[in-house]
Amino acid sequence: MLRIAYVLMAAVLLALATPAAVLAAPAPGASADGLRADRMARALRENPVYVTDHMLRAVPPDTGPRVARALDRLDVPYYVVVFPASLESYVDQEKFAALLYDRLNRPGLYLVLNHRSGAARMFGGGRSVPAEDALMSARSRLPSDAGVVKLVDTFVQVILDGTADERLPVDQQPKSRVRIQLDRRERQEAAAAAAERAAVLGGTALGALATIGLLTGVGVRRGRTRKKRGAK
Repeated sequence: MLRIAYVLMAAVLLALATPAAVLAAPAPGASADGLRADRMARALRENPVYVTDHMLRAVPPDTGPRVARALDRLDVPYYVVVFPASLESYVDQEKFAALLYDRLNRPGLYLVLNHRSGAARMFGGGRSVPAEDALMSARSRLPSDAGVVKLVDTFVQVILDGTADERLPVDQQPKSRVRIQLDRRERQEAAAAAAERAAVLGGTALGALATIGLLTGVGVRRGRTRKKRGAK
């Protein structure tokens, strides 16, 4: 009897444990983006702005609250993830935004950002904003290293101003700090090269003048010598 009871108890425990194990295991063939979207969607259910641990070392610690305060001005539901561009594999930000919507199934504005680029999409019904145009407009007005908070601030302002369809031409867009430093170095190198060429040309000219002067002096002395001989 004890053996039968033990077997029955073990069978019950196994039956209870098996579904949990199956649910916890990832689906066979699940993509890296899908698993990442599952993890981030769970975080977004708790907080609509999710900054990954990797990005916390690359952005100010108050990035999440500042992004939320900016987006609150739009009066639409929003869900934002900020993660680095250098993940294990390339992430298509627009497709990833769609994945997040699929996992959350909540209408609203979805932003997928890193410290240099991003994607903005509206999903579901309700109030809408020109998300994609506004993000492109905001990016054209900022240097590439402006940062996540500045990008979101400008994105929101563009929507509120009604200028989402306006973009700065490439030659008028602000330059990044790296580009400014490279331009300065190029100017310095060009100036140094010009000074070196001028010095070489100046030295050549002085050498030529000295040679001409020497030859002229020799010619004058020879002329005087001939005159003296003729006078004798």
